[in-house]
Amino acid sequence: MKAGGGKRKGGNFENKMCKELSLWFSSGDRDDLFTRTASSGGRFTLRRKSQKDTANQEGDITATTETGLLLVNACCLEMKNGYKNWSIMDILDKPVRSGKSTPQTFELFYQQACESDKWPVIIAKKDGRKELISFPKQMFLTLLKISDLRVPTHITITPDKDSSIKHIMIVMNLNDFFGWANAERFQKILKMGRTK
Repeated sequence: MKAGGGKRKGGNFENKMCKELSLWFSSGDRDDLFTRTASSGGRFTLRRKSQKDTANQEGDITATTETGLLLVNACCLEMKNGYKNWSIMDILDKPVRSGKSTPQTFELFYQQACESDKWPVIIAKKDGRKELISFPKQMFLTLLKISDLRVPTHITITPDKDSSIKHIMIVMNLNDFFGWANAERFQKILKMGRTK
């Protein structure tokens, strides 16, 4: 890959996800509710090390509108594209050496999405595969009350007490999520304040 190719690839993916999230969250009315954060969240990380706050710049995506802020205020949105050799199953079969296990790719994704007290939401795509979305069980239960009862096929990750993953996480196909999760009703709940 040419120098800078990975950044361009990631940036293109983030732009695509901004548009798709906007269309979902606005029920198809708008494609501009979200945009990429400064340096894909890097500015937030650097300022945090200096004990400085940076509003709505954690993660890879932030809002351009008041409507978009409802989602951004509740979720830290982390985008990952490429990473062809990772799998959700790595959490279960990762090697242990000298009593310690190396954090796997999904665990690193999760840690980056937990830089704030918001719901960690990860949208990831492997080369040649469809996008997946991973989000906490509490967010899933919130959506379950207001969305289609026919829940899409999904995986539940239930970590043990020693895991670096601190939430029970739900993983499903992103397009299935968009078709299932009722964004209009979700907005109304977020206006009242989310429940951790």
